[in-house]
Amino acid sequence: MQTRGKVSIALSGTGKVTIDWGDESVKIYMLAEIETDLLTRKEFFIKHRYTKVQNRTITITGENIIGLRCNGLKITSLNVSNSVSLEYLYCSDNQLINLDVSRNVRLKNLECDRNQLTSLNFSNNTCLSRVCCSHNQLSYKALNDMYETLNDMSAPKSVLIADNPGALNSDLCIAWKKEWRVHIKYGVCPYPFPDKWEIRPLD
Repeated sequence: MQTRGKVSIALSGTGKVTIDWGDESVKIYMLAEIETDLLTRKEFFIKHRYTKVQNRTITITGENIIGLRCNGLKITSLNVSNSVSLEYLYCSDNQLINLDVSRNVRLKNLECDRNQLTSLNFSNNTCLSRVCCSHNQLSYKALNDMYETLNDMSAPKSVLIADNPGALNSDLCIAWKKEWRVHIKYGVCPYPFPDKWEIRPLD
């Protein structure tokens, strides 16, 4: 990450969290009890100020972090492999080329739009029910491969793929067969029918 001035990271979970800000500043924070529902959960916003522009690595350590929001920080690499309790990950508007969530088996909600991702794999994410991966570099083949890895649990599930190179040419049937709603544009979600597609607005 390369930035100057104030940065803000939001965490949700419980217990002690240690953050090494990459500028010889290490601080300890306490996360309060939280609601785990996506709409009602509480987030603990943590702010830090840098005085110089340079590449830095921020290291966050905690035993029960279930939510991380790190949008718009010019992040080029994000390692969440040790965050096995993570359920919500918001890393939009960064500079990510790769994102590995294979060890985040509890992940429910992922927003990774507005990056430079060329592939996504959700083979191990059996709890996942919402994905926003719009405005990346996902080809139709990469999207088809991603659909193949989506879980087939019986629950409302949706994925937003708008403004990817392959968004209009990918095989939506792969996702439909697993009961995923695929939003190919903002406000447009095609549904499969025996003879035709029907275009419906988002709820």
